[in-house]
Amino acid sequence: MADILAAEWLKLRTARSTWLVLGVVAVFTALMLAVAWYFVGTWDGLAPELRAHAAMGSLPTLMGWLVSLIMAVFGAVAITSECGNGMIRTTFLAMPNRALVLFAKAVVVAVVTFVATEASLLITLLGSAAILGDRPIGGQTPIDAGGLVFVIAMGLSTATFALIGLGLGAITRSGLATVVVLALVWYIVPLIAAHV
Repeated sequence: MADILAAEWLKLRTARSTWLVLGVVAVFTALMLAVAWYFVGTWDGLAPELRAHAAMGSLPTLMGWLVSLIMAVFGAVAITSECGNGMIRTTFLAMPNRALVLFAKAVVVAVVTFVATEASLLITLLGSAAILGDRPIGGQTPIDAGGLVFVIAMGLSTATFALIGLGLGAITRSGLATVVVLALVWYIVPLIAAHV
């Protein structure tokens, strides 16, 4: 099993798509901090009576929402890219136990997703708190036990989305079809359910 995990880790870390996805997550993390910086500048310019009503949505919550879709696509690409270039056939020739290979791929994708999400959310949480300072701006995730539980829960949720993407990619073997289904599950279905 260790050899299969090592092989899947090697394939994942050498794929350009992995670094592209992690780069996108890093850019969005920087954007969250830029939003906090911009809001602080706006808040500082407000009259005291308007400051009492000024609030900003929780940046870690927004970041978790964005990262869950990004990592679902990451999970899909982790297998559909192999299906597209034929590498999956070579993998199954070298390791005929398909269930074990898919399990190892799922473990590696889940761990990478969890670690990347936790890093991103912790940077967003701690960075935005440092930028906001002691300003009483409403709507923020506090840095306490509840905030840390939220960050861990979002990491687990995002890993679940990545595994859904991986599973859909294994079934469809098409990156485009998987991304369309993920967009439906992630955004369209909840939107329709909220209106019904």
